[in-house]
Amino acid sequence: MISLDLQKEMWAFMKEPAPLLSRIDVDHQFPSISGLPTSSLFGDDAPLLRDFKLRYEFPENASWLSNLSSMSFPPSLNTEEVLATLRWMPRLEYLSVFMDSNSFNDFYIPPPPVVVFPNLRMLQMHGDIQDTCTILECITPSPDCCLAVEINRKNRAVLDDSKHKQYENALKSYIMPYFSLNPPSSMKFFIDADILVLEHPIPPLLHYDNPWERCFRIMFDIHFLSSSSLIKELIGSPWVPYIKKFQFYAWSIPNSPSGLDNDTVISALGALSSFVTTLHTDDPTLEGLLQRPLSYTSTLFPVLTTLKIDSLWRPAHAQEEPAHHRFLKIRKEIGRPISVLDWGVLLEKPGDLGYFEEHAGLLVKWETWDGHREEYLCGEGHPERHGFESDPYRRI
Repeated sequence: MISLDLQKEMWAFMKEPAPLLSRIDVDHQFPSISGLPTSSLFGDDAPLLRDFKLRYEFPENASWLSNLSSMSFPPSLNTEEVLATLRWMPRLEYLSVFMDSNSFNDFYIPPPPVVVFPNLRMLQMHGDIQDTCTILECITPSPDCCLAVEINRKNRAVLDDSKHKQYENALKSYIMPYFSLNPPSSMKFFIDADILVLEHPIPPLLHYDNPWERCFRIMFDIHFLSSSSLIKELIGSPWVPYIKKFQFYAWSIPNSPSGLDNDTVISALGALSSFVTTLHTDDPTLEGLLQRPLSYTSTLFPVLTTLKIDSLWRPAHAQEEPAHHRFLKIRKEIGRPISVLDWGVLLEKPGDLGYFEEHAGLLVKWETWDGHREEYLCGEGHPERHGFESDPYRRI
């Protein structure tokens, strides 16, 4: 282990003036022995610094704070400290706040929303419901500000109707103006046990390459959805017809109610998917959907043409038809057949898919691990040319 003295020596350069520094990102996991300076960063001389991310150690009154355009707050600061520091940053365009719920002062009464950010384009907020409400209510963003919220689930047991209403009102002041200016063309609808997440289905690699990529994310506790005015306002919004691409996943806990059993979730799914032409999902999600009455499932995705399925392995000689095959058959039976089945990137040829021949005209396509694109038009009578073998269901 490096001694504290050596670590202090290693970080000593951060006390020196940095007239050309424009960005700093230090993510250190052990603040008590980090050796990072606690004050006078850059000799209070960093006029070009615009992007600041430094965990655990933070200067609260440096002269260069007013120049920052992007800022990531460490979880070591409490709500009061975050809000006090934000008032020194009027030029912020990108803001990330990670609140440790242990740092929140339960007796802190938030002041009126006096922190105005006319240029704020992205706000990422991670904390419990109370932390989130306090920060959101005390910021006046631009109407073009995108909001991504990650709620800490540890303290949800104390959530009640009034707190959840306060949370929704705080979200509404951000997401409704943003969606009015930026109608979403794609959306991810994710049921995670008793949580419903609506978010932009941004590719993960793109997100990590650019942490300030604007991608919305809002979370709902399914237990409160029946009284939610926000979800009703969202599904009735004029931008819903713009949603053409839809990612849909439903995860559940064994022996617990499924989110797909919630009437408000089902209503939201039906409304938000009304104009979707491309659906990206997996077999377990489709399996849960197919358990619902045909009178309901037949009304979903009325204009769907492309089904993209995450590739799955299946045991040899599985007897039950995979969920995506049954979904395709239902779509055909109700007069709304799927035109394209897309497996995305596969490490090997798909194989064992001769049963798709009954879906004449269905285009099955995929991409190999080395970037080659493959496709097969069902009904041509030569599935073996693309590895469509004759032993059904051995591998999907």
